[in-house]
Amino acid sequence: MTEKVQGPASYFPSIERKYGRPIAEWQAVVRAAPGYGAGAKHMELVALLKDEHGMGHGHANAVVAHTLAEDKRGEGCRVVRLGRPQLRDSPSRSGGFAGRSATET
Repeated sequence: MTEKVQGPASYFPSIERKYGRPIAEWQAVVRAAPGYGAGAKHMELVALLKDEHGMGHGHANAVVAHTLAEDKRGEGCRVVRLGRPQLRDSPSRSGGFAGRSATET
């Protein structure tokens, strides 16, 4: 049985449907905002999503809150390249063939 998603993440499916972009892209927009990480205020980031991207207040607040919480826990600030994963052949450390591994592109 899966647990019900709670908190800001509970808005994510409707945000993705309504605005047509995955949450990772919205988080990238927040992280690319002027002053992010150097003292940008929560409500300034919410205003950016509302004013420049037409996002509703609740949805913008959820994206910002989740992004800030991720970064505070050290889970965020990942470089995310958008596109399809590609498979590549990679040798193992012992010099043999390790098979294929997926990498983000």
